[in-house]
Amino acid sequence: MRRSIAGKVVVVIGASSGIGRETALRFAHLGGHVVVAARRPDRLASLRDEIIHAGGKALAVPTDVTAPGQIERLLGATLEHFGRTDIWINCAGIGMVAWVTDTTDAEMRRIWEVNFMGTFHACQAALEQMMRQGSGHIINVSSLAGRFALPLNSAYAASKHAVNALSQSLGRELQGSGIRVSVIMPGLTDTEFFDAMVSKLPGRGRSVVSAMPVGRVAEAIVRCALRPRDQVIVAPLGRWLIVLAEAFPPIFNAVARRYLDVRAGAGRPWLDAEVGPAAERET
Repeated sequence: MRRSIAGKVVVVIGASSGIGRETALRFAHLGGHVVVAARRPDRLASLRDEIIHAGGKALAVPTDVTAPGQIERLLGATLEHFGRTDIWINCAGIGMVAWVTDTTDAEMRRIWEVNFMGTFHACQAALEQMMRQGSGHIINVSSLAGRFALPLNSAYAASKHAVNALSQSLGRELQGSGIRVSVIMPGLTDTEFFDAMVSKLPGRGRSVVSAMPVGRVAEAIVRCALRPRDQVIVAPLGRWLIVLAEAFPPIFNAVARRYLDVRAGAGRPWLDAEVGPAAERET
């Protein structure tokens, strides 16, 4: 059943740029009362003002998703300002491209703190109010990497697999409660995400496919809010890649090898004489 966005209170975490920003603008255009959250207060203030100047209602709450107390503060500010929360969108995330052997504990933990633990704590915060209301919709923005893992994406893909599992499990726990949980899985998207991500490949590595416009993902999120679905794949050929990965592993492995050749070129850690157990034993 199609819903209306007008008058709904929509929280968007990760709203300072990219998918989150475009999503917030689209919900505001449809009459939603939008709460924008992210780490960069100047960008949030600019987005809030843009929405208000266009005749919408908005609140900006600087929030670091790695600090659970700040997520609770976001919920409190939302309830104080608007009195409820109807749609809660978790869109904050960071990426990393690196060999597993080059990934440090600190880097892996940081990816998980933002991508998974931030989403986990935000889901808990949203549910505090949604359970009181007996209604609500949590939308977690994941990635196609949450369905299959390409080489050089171990930390990011692992965190997004976890987001998918969290969303699926939570959705089943909430059956009959009036609260929906959805996961959005975009492919490569043209945002600042790739400028900010950690890359340990020479020249940041070459992209294999063209990035789709950010508006396409934002529109999919809005459509999911209007007509809730458990999972939404937003990517050219995305469904076919999932079929290859899950039903035809040998073919997908060939695709992954090609991806690795393009992204990493001739560089392979195990070809470096200074890396690996043998080198360690010689020292």
